[in-house]
Amino acid sequence: MRLLVVGAGASIAEGIEAQVPEKWMPPSISTFAERLWQGGTDSYPYLVEYYLQAQGIEPGPDPLHTFIRHSNENPTQINVEKYLEFIWDIAPYFSELRKTVLEVQPDSYVGWMEDWRDLWEQVLTHLVRLPLEFLILNAFIIPGYLRPDADIPVSSAVANILKPGDVVLSLNYDTLFDIAISRQSVPMRYSPYPREGSEIYVVKPHGSLNMGINTTNNGIGYALPSYIFNGSALAPGDIDLSTGIVPPRFNKDYSQHPIAELLLSRILYFSPTIVSFWGVGITSSDEDLLELYKRYCMFAERVEFINPDQHLFETAKSVLGVDLDRFNTHVEWLAHVNNS
Repeated sequence: MRLLVVGAGASIAEGIEAQVPEKWMPPSISTFAERLWQGGTDSYPYLVEYYLQAQGIEPGPDPLHTFIRHSNENPTQINVEKYLEFIWDIAPYFSELRKTVLEVQPDSYVGWMEDWRDLWEQVLTHLVRLPLEFLILNAFIIPGYLRPDADIPVSSAVANILKPGDVVLSLNYDTLFDIAISRQSVPMRYSPYPREGSEIYVVKPHGSLNMGINTTNNGIGYALPSYIFNGSALAPGDIDLSTGIVPPRFNKDYSQHPIAELLLSRILYFSPTIVSFWGVGITSSDEDLLELYKRYCMFAERVEFINPDQHLFETAKSVLGVDLDRFNTHVEWLAHVNNS
C-alpha cells in the first residue's frame, strides 16, 4: 500500500499545465501573502503593522506592501508563518490590542469581537479561506478547467496510480487533487470517516475548502470536492467553513488543533510499503508532521521524493534520515511507477 503525501507543488504543477496567469497561480509558502492578499490589504492592516513594529521594521503607509517586500528580501526574518504565529501569540494580550485599536478607529471590526477566538476565526476566514477560494475561482473555475467533462491532466495522471487501501495525506486546502481522485473508479473517503481498506482514503489535517464543522455538535462533513467556491452559499447556518483550517503557522502543533488531530488519528497506525512525497517541502521546522513522516518512512520498503528542487531533496533526506528515490517531475515518477 502507498502513502501519497501531497503538497503545494502538486497544485502548482496543475496551474502550470493549465497555463494559469502568474497572479492566480496556487501559492507556495514563499508566495502565500503576495498571491492571497493581492487585493492590497489582508483585511487586518493593524495586525501587519504591529507585527512589523515588533520586528523593528517601520510599517510605512502600506504595511502589507512593506511586509511582502521584506518577506522577499529576508524570508528567514519576515514570513507568513511567523506572522500567523505572532497573531496566535496575541491571545493573552487581545483585550489590550482591542482597546488600542478602538482608540484609533472607534468603528473598527474588533469592536464586536468578545475574545481572541473571534479574531482567530476571522483570520482563518479572511486571510486563508476566502482569498484562496477567490484565487481558485479565477485560476481554474472561470476558465472552465474544472468542468465535469474536462480533464485535470496532472492530478488525474497521479490519481490513476492509486489503488484500494492507499492513503492520501494532502496538505493542501484546495480540492484539485480531491476532484481527480473522485473521478476514479475506486471509491474515495475522507477522514474521519472509518477507513475500511477498499477505498482511497484522504486525510487533510490542514483543512479543506469543502470541509465544514457543525457548530452544534462539532461534527465534520464534506461537500463534493467541486463545490469549493459554492461552499459559503450552500452551507447551512450551523456549519462553519473556517474552524477546521490550520494555517501555515510557525511552531504549530496538532495538539493545539483538535480537528486536525482527529483527522490524523485515523492513520496513525497505517503501515505503507511505499511512501511518496509529491510537491512537498520538508524542513526541520515541520515539527507537527516530522514524527509522523519518520514513522511511516522507517518501515516502508521505498520512499520517493517528487520535487525538482535539489536543496529541498537534500533537506528531506537529512531530516527524514532515510534513502530517497528522487524524481524531478510527476511525469518522470509516473513512468517509473508504471514500469516497475
